Amino acid sequence: MIKITEKESYRRPLLTSRQVAMIAAFGGLGFAWRALGLVIPLYPPYVLDIRESINVIAAFAGGPWVAVGVGILIGLPSSVPFCDVIYYPLIGIILSLVSKHVFAKRDTLYGIYSLVIIAVVIAIAEAIALTIFNFEWIHSITTTRCLPKVSGRRPFLSSFHPKWRCDLPSHYGY
Repeated sequence: MIKITEKESYRRPLLTSRQVAMIAAFGGLGFAWRALGLVIPLYPPYVLDIRESINVIAAFAGGPWVAVGVGILIGLPSSVPFCDVIYYPLIGIILSLVSKHVFAKRDTLYGIYSLVIIAVVIAIAEAIALTIFNFEWIHSITTTRCLPKVSGRRPFLSSFHPKWRCDLPSHYGY
Protein backbone atom coordinates (compact mmCIF):
# COMPACT_ATOMS: atom_id res chain seq x y z
CA MET A 1 0.00 0.00 0.00
CA ILE A 2 1.34 3.44 -0.99
CA LYS A 3 0.92 6.28 1.45
CA ILE A 4 0.26 9.73 0.03
CA THR A 5 1.59 12.44 2.23
CA GLU A 6 0.06 15.88 2.46
CA LYS A 7 2.93 17.43 0.52
CA GLU A 8 2.54 15.05 -2.42
CA SER A 9 -1.20 15.56 -2.72
CA TYR A 10 -0.97 19.37 -2.85
CA ARG A 11 -1.56 20.86 -6.29
CA ARG A 12 -0.58 24.37 -7.15
CA PRO A 13 -3.65 26.41 -8.20
CA LEU A 14 -3.93 27.59 -11.79
CA LEU A 15 -4.54 31.18 -10.68
CA THR A 16 -3.61 32.79 -7.39
CA SER A 17 -5.92 35.20 -5.62
CA ARG A 18 -3.69 38.07 -6.76
CA GLN A 19 -4.09 37.03 -10.40
CA VAL A 20 -7.86 36.67 -10.06
CA ALA A 21 -7.98 40.16 -8.51
CA MET A 22 -5.94 41.55 -11.43
CA ILE A 23 -8.30 39.91 -13.94
CA ALA A 24 -11.29 41.41 -12.13
CA ALA A 25 -9.75 44.88 -11.80
CA PHE A 26 -8.20 45.29 -15.26
CA GLY A 27 -10.89 43.33 -17.07
CA GLY A 28 -13.65 45.22 -15.28
CA LEU A 29 -12.04 48.56 -16.08
CA GLY A 30 -11.67 47.71 -19.77
CA PHE A 31 -15.17 46.23 -19.95
CA ALA A 32 -16.76 49.27 -18.31
CA TRP A 33 -14.71 51.71 -20.39
CA ARG A 34 -15.85 50.11 -23.64
CA ALA A 35 -19.42 49.41 -22.52
CA LEU A 36 -19.88 53.06 -21.57
CA GLY A 37 -18.72 54.08 -25.04
CA LEU A 38 -15.70 56.11 -23.92
CA VAL A 39 -13.92 55.74 -27.25
CA ILE A 40 -12.76 57.85 -30.17
CA PRO A 41 -14.39 56.33 -33.27
CA LEU A 42 -12.21 55.71 -36.27
CA TYR A 43 -13.32 53.82 -39.36
CA PRO A 44 -15.81 51.15 -38.15
CA PRO A 45 -15.20 48.78 -36.35
CA TYR A 46 -11.92 50.38 -35.24
CA VAL A 47 -11.93 52.65 -32.21
CA LEU A 48 -9.26 54.31 -30.12
CA ASP A 49 -9.51 53.56 -26.41
CA ILE A 50 -7.44 52.38 -23.45
CA ARG A 51 -8.09 48.65 -23.81
CA GLU A 52 -4.72 48.02 -25.49
CA SER A 53 -2.90 49.72 -22.62
CA ILE A 54 -4.88 47.78 -20.02
CA ASN A 55 -4.11 44.53 -21.81
CA VAL A 56 -0.37 45.29 -21.97
CA ILE A 57 -0.22 46.25 -18.28
CA ALA A 58 -2.11 43.09 -17.29
CA ALA A 59 0.16 40.92 -19.45
CA PHE A 60 3.30 42.43 -17.91
CA ALA A 61 2.02 42.27 -14.34
CA GLY A 62 0.20 38.95 -14.24
CA GLY A 63 1.43 36.65 -16.96
CA PRO A 64 -0.33 34.78 -19.74
CA TRP A 65 -3.34 33.52 -17.75
CA VAL A 66 -4.15 37.02 -16.56
CA ALA A 67 -3.70 38.31 -20.11
CA VAL A 68 -6.18 35.74 -21.42
CA GLY A 69 -8.74 36.56 -18.71
CA VAL A 70 -8.43 40.31 -19.16
CA GLY A 71 -8.43 39.95 -22.95
CA ILE A 72 -11.70 38.04 -22.90
CA LEU A 73 -13.34 40.53 -20.54
CA ILE A 74 -12.27 43.62 -22.46
CA GLY A 75 -13.22 42.06 -25.78
CA LEU A 76 -16.80 41.20 -24.87
CA PRO A 77 -18.53 44.62 -25.11
CA SER A 78 -17.07 45.48 -28.52
CA SER A 79 -18.98 45.77 -31.78
CA VAL A 80 -17.48 42.51 -33.06
CA PRO A 81 -16.91 40.46 -29.88
CA PHE A 82 -16.03 37.21 -31.65
CA CYS A 83 -13.03 38.99 -33.19
CA ASP A 84 -11.90 40.92 -30.11
CA VAL A 85 -12.17 37.92 -27.78
CA ILE A 86 -9.45 36.27 -29.87
CA TYR A 87 -7.45 39.44 -30.61
CA TYR A 88 -6.78 40.71 -27.07
CA PRO A 89 -5.77 37.40 -25.45
CA LEU A 90 -3.42 36.68 -28.37
CA ILE A 91 -1.67 40.03 -27.90
CA GLY A 92 -1.51 39.48 -24.13
CA ILE A 93 -0.01 36.00 -24.39
CA ILE A 94 2.73 37.12 -26.78
CA LEU A 95 3.63 40.15 -24.67
CA SER A 96 3.63 38.28 -21.37
CA LEU A 97 5.95 35.58 -22.69
CA VAL A 98 8.42 38.12 -24.08
CA SER A 99 8.26 40.51 -21.13
CA LYS A 100 9.18 37.73 -18.70
CA HIS A 101 12.56 37.23 -20.36
CA VAL A 102 13.21 40.93 -20.93
CA PHE A 103 12.35 41.87 -17.35
CA ALA A 104 14.56 39.12 -15.92
CA LYS A 105 17.62 40.64 -17.62
CA ARG A 106 16.80 44.31 -17.00
CA ASP A 107 20.01 45.04 -15.05
CA THR A 108 22.38 43.64 -17.66
CA LEU A 109 23.57 45.01 -20.98
CA TYR A 110 20.63 43.18 -22.53
CA GLY A 111 18.30 45.34 -20.42
CA ILE A 112 19.39 48.49 -22.27
CA TYR A 113 17.83 47.18 -25.43
CA SER A 114 14.72 45.84 -23.70
CA LEU A 115 12.51 48.76 -24.70
CA VAL A 116 13.47 48.30 -28.33
CA ILE A 117 12.80 44.58 -28.10
CA ILE A 118 9.39 45.15 -26.48
CA ALA A 119 8.47 47.76 -29.12
CA VAL A 120 9.41 45.39 -31.96
CA VAL A 121 7.50 42.52 -30.37
CA ILE A 122 4.42 44.72 -29.87
CA ALA A 123 4.56 45.78 -33.52
CA ILE A 124 4.88 42.19 -34.76
CA ALA A 125 2.16 40.93 -32.41
CA GLU A 126 -0.17 43.73 -33.50
CA ALA A 127 0.46 42.93 -37.16
CA ILE A 128 -0.31 39.25 -36.66
CA ALA A 129 -3.37 39.85 -34.49
CA LEU A 130 -4.76 42.59 -36.76
CA THR A 131 -4.39 40.32 -39.77
CA ILE A 132 -6.41 37.64 -38.00
CA PHE A 133 -8.92 40.27 -36.83
CA ASN A 134 -9.38 41.64 -40.36
CA PHE A 135 -10.00 38.17 -41.82
CA GLU A 136 -12.57 37.48 -39.10
CA TRP A 137 -14.23 40.85 -39.66
CA ILE A 138 -14.41 40.38 -43.44
CA HIS A 139 -15.92 36.95 -42.88
CA SER A 140 -18.54 38.48 -40.56
CA ILE A 141 -19.40 41.12 -43.19
CA THR A 142 -19.89 38.51 -45.88
CA THR A 143 -22.19 36.44 -43.66
CA THR A 144 -24.34 39.35 -42.42
CA ARG A 145 -27.87 39.06 -43.72
CA CYS A 146 -29.08 42.65 -43.54
CA LEU A 147 -26.73 43.92 -46.25
CA PRO A 148 -28.45 43.84 -49.65
CA LYS A 149 -26.83 41.84 -52.43
CA VAL A 150 -25.65 43.90 -55.36
CA SER A 151 -24.91 41.91 -58.51
CA GLY A 152 -24.46 38.72 -56.49
CA ARG A 153 -22.01 40.28 -54.01
CA ARG A 154 -22.50 42.09 -50.75
CA PRO A 155 -21.10 45.62 -50.87
CA PHE A 156 -18.24 46.59 -48.65
CA LEU A 157 -19.12 48.91 -45.76
CA SER A 158 -17.25 51.86 -47.30
CA SER A 159 -20.37 52.82 -49.23
CA PHE A 160 -22.90 53.41 -46.46
CA HIS A 161 -26.54 53.67 -47.29
CA PRO A 162 -29.36 54.61 -44.85
CA LYS A 163 -31.16 51.27 -45.18
CA TRP A 164 -27.98 49.35 -44.26
CA ARG A 165 -27.82 50.80 -40.73
CA CYS A 166 -28.49 47.42 -39.13
CA ASP A 167 -24.80 46.54 -39.51
CA LEU A 168 -23.45 49.63 -37.81
CA PRO A 169 -23.12 49.62 -34.02
CA SER A 170 -25.05 52.33 -32.25
CA HIS A 171 -22.01 53.79 -30.47
CA TYR A 172 -20.54 54.97 -33.79
CA GLY A 173 -23.39 57.45 -34.16
CA TYR A 174 -24.54 56.28 -37.58
